[in-house]
Amino acid sequence: MQWPADRKLKCMTTLVYTVGRERFVTVKARGPKPQHTPNRRQSRMKQIRGELWSLTKAYRKASQEERMGLQELRDILRRELCTLRKAENARTTRRKKARKRAEFVSNPYKCSKQLLDKER
Repeated sequence: MQWPADRKLKCMTTLVYTVGRERFVTVKARGPKPQHTPNRRQSRMKQIRGELWSLTKAYRKASQEERMGLQELRDILRRELCTLRKAENARTTRRKKARKRAEFVSNPYKCSKQLLDKER
């Protein structure tokens, strides 16, 4: 090799590093991230939305006599969906409050600093 010393040094170090890495480093394959599984309430809400969609399609095709019964079924499902949404929103706000409370208890100065910096 007829190169300058710094180029030889750089070439040798990269060569030694790559050979060592190929021989001695084991690559740990990461598994797939766990899928988010919806809770019971969320899965029921999804099911109700599907039922409402099918009832709406049936309502459009139905005659006048059948429409009254389908309208009642749709109203029942809408009420149930509304109550489930309220309960789910209450759950999420309760969890957010608990998270904020725990953050404050663990480090009140940092939490209050973050809170006051947002308002500026």
